[in-house]
Amino acid sequence: VDLAYNKFKENFINSNKPFAIIAKTFKGKGISFLQDKENWHGKPLQTLEELTKAINELEIQQEDLSLPVKFGRYNFNNNLSSHVNIDFNVLKVDDRELSTRQAIAIAITEVGKYIKNLVVLDADVKNSTYTEYFEKNYPDRFIQCHIAEQVMAGAALGLSKNGFIVYASTFGAFLTRAFDFIRMMMYSKPPLVIFVGTHAGVSIGEDGPSQMAIEDISMFSSLIESTVIYPSDSISSQKLLYKVIKEHLEGKLYGIVYFRASRPSTKNIYNLSDDFELGKVKVIRKSNKDDIAILSNGVPLHEVLKAYDLLKKENINARVIDVYSIKPIDSEFLLESLSGINKVIVFEEHSVYGGLGQIVSSILLKNNYKLDFFDIIGIDKIPLSAPSSDLLKYHSMDCNSIYQKVKDALWKYH
Repeated sequence: VDLAYNKFKENFINSNKPFAIIAKTFKGKGISFLQDKENWHGKPLQTLEELTKAINELEIQQEDLSLPVKFGRYNFNNNLSSHVNIDFNVLKVDDRELSTRQAIAIAITEVGKYIKNLVVLDADVKNSTYTEYFEKNYPDRFIQCHIAEQVMAGAALGLSKNGFIVYASTFGAFLTRAFDFIRMMMYSKPPLVIFVGTHAGVSIGEDGPSQMAIEDISMFSSLIESTVIYPSDSISSQKLLYKVIKEHLEGKLYGIVYFRASRPSTKNIYNLSDDFELGKVKVIRKSNKDDIAILSNGVPLHEVLKAYDLLKKENINARVIDVYSIKPIDSEFLLESLSGINKVIVFEEHSVYGGLGQIVSSILLKNNYKLDFFDIIGIDKIPLSAPSSDLLKYHSMDCNSIYQKVKDALWKYH
């Protein structure tokens, strides 16, 4: 340990280049009947005699492992209230037409003014996730983890358990390689870690399928006690981020929160006066004679609204519901929002497996909700590299495809 520590200290102080310490280690080091022996992994000692012998052999080797660490540390303590001075009514909401990835980054930078133990982590894409805004204003609370998403997840857990509120951002697709760490984070019960996965779905365009997050909802919603949010415009993105932090500070929300964020800039659906509750949905188009309900979120929701206008011209009434809170979903509230509807179609920029559609269908089945028609339109074939508009059309999520899908459903199941 002394040798490793001295090598680390020497390189840390004298070089600004990456370095690695390679150690040859032995399983069960120091216990004669375990050291470098196979078939002991994950197995407890079987007898009291074995336990006594192992303890005695280890005690012989006891040494002082305390090290005089003198590296810089951020000044903090674990008392959250000592770092927080925030009135959520004064937080600014930028109502420009922005991408949700940019809007969320603007909001977390705004929060940084008031919460001094808020830290932001990024995995070398700060110009795409816009965490560079936070870095510019609070460089001592920004940590660049580089292209090492597992490191970012591990650091997020450690920071959270030591009194920080953590915001960690990268492309949603890249969080798949960190999921083992995120899953283990769940069992450590962090107070609050907000993951923001940007570049959701096929609407990112020419960057291609390697950069598209199309499995992330199923990944994060599978975590026990997680929260999954997918806002569709700038205003809802910022307000939902503020809501998450507010509920955490009020002792109502803990654990892992995932924000799904889109690449394209979009128009605002909501007004500054609108409010958002976790677990609820927003009915944004409704009449007393609706023929079908369309559930969506993110970029496809904007295409749904265009299709709604086309349908309206033909006296076809559709109820449009924004499912911005994917987990939790208040089942009773969702069923109430669907009241009087017996045809439902879901449009989602995610794999049809494990996404919004399957979450909604499980709620409807569990509550014996009677339907004549139900369908999920999502990513069910390998995406291509093409302009965003072409990809939405390829996956039947552009306004004309939505318009036709709704008409076909009503004609077939009238």
